[in-house]
This record gives sequence, structure tokens and C-alpha cells, in this order.
Amino acid sequence: MMQLHKLTLLVTGFVVTASMVEAAFLARKARQQGKAYPWHEMGLSLVDMIGRKLMAFLPLSLAAPIFALAWQHRI
Repeated sequence: MMQLHKLTLLVTGFVVTASMVEAAFLARKARQQGKAYPWHEMGLSLVDMIGRKLMAFLPLSLAAPIFALAWQHRI
């Protein structure tokens, strides 16, 4: 099971690195065209991914109260 977690972290790191390279390329291209790259959208995607990965490491019994609290305080 630990092998799967290590593989997941390795693949996640590769995907994040590829995403950052793509973002840098697109930002440079957008700057040449006089536009701005939406960095905040990429940041939100990274925060979402990190949150999902952290929740995968928590056992469900530990995560259930957090989900209940979030459900009670939803907007």
C-alpha cells in the first residue's frame, strides 16, 4: 500500500511540474500579446488538489468531523 502512496505522490509532482511549465509558457505568450495570465485560477486549482491529497491520507473516521463542520458552516 505504501508503494501506491509513493507512486501517487510521484505522479502528482510530475503533473504539478508539467502544469507550472505550461503556465510559464502561456504567461509568456499572453505577455507578448499584452494580456495577463490568470494565475489566481491556477493557484486555486493547486490548493484544491493539495486539499484532496491531504484528505486521502486521513482516515475517514478522522475526516468525518471536519466534513460535518464544513457542512454545517456552508454558505
